[in-house]
Amino acid sequence: MLEARVPRAAGWVLVILGPSLSIAMAVISFYLWRTIHYQGQLGSTSRWNGSPEMTARTFQLFGTIFVFGLVCLAAGIFQLRTGRRNVTFLVLLLVLVGVMFLLGRQVMQLAR
Repeated sequence: MLEARVPRAAGWVLVILGPSLSIAMAVISFYLWRTIHYQGQLGSTSRWNGSPEMTARTFQLFGTIFVFGLVCLAAGIFQLRTGRRNVTFLVLLLVLVGVMFLLGRQVMQLAR
């Protein structure tokens, strides 16, 4: 009984964390897109100084974090239903963390 409690508690954390990340990335992406799209227009006060390559990498990073949130949600639902962890979700999450790390490094290098 105790062995099923830990994955279920972790499942609840993933169910809360996943949608939070996905929604946050969608909102941030929308605001960044709006800043880029409407800069230079009358009444616009915000600017984006990134190059086209930096813009693409930034949106790729946001998209990866969005997908990470969806995978967290799926892994959490699986853990809640079964009471155990799934190695496939773990591997997928670790791969996504690696991709996020690489994209983050590229964005930081392009920001210089």
